[in-house]
Amino acid sequence: MKFQPTGSRVLLRRQVEQQVTASGIIIAGDSKKKIDQGIVVATGPGNVRPDGSIAPVVVKEGDLVVFNIYSATEIAVGRENFLLLNDSDIFGRLVE
Repeated sequence: MKFQPTGSRVLLRRQVEQQVTASGIIIAGDSKKKIDQGIVVATGPGNVRPDGSIAPVVVKEGDLVVFNIYSATEIAVGRENFLLLNDSDIFGRLVE
């Protein structure tokens, strides 16, 4: 099943910080800290302006972004969890 956001919404796959103990054990599952970074999976077409034109979403699939964790809605598509939020709740892209 595929999810296509509407309007200026963005679907993200949250990045999870991988923690390793001093002895090299990787901490797994729910013990990991959730962070405010994610990879864009899908975007809506954008908002409709008063003149009828569309203001496109400024991020694209594959972008690594920093977002407001308090405005994201967690949704499940199939067996995978994603975050859905408006593009205005994205602070910016992380680029190398």
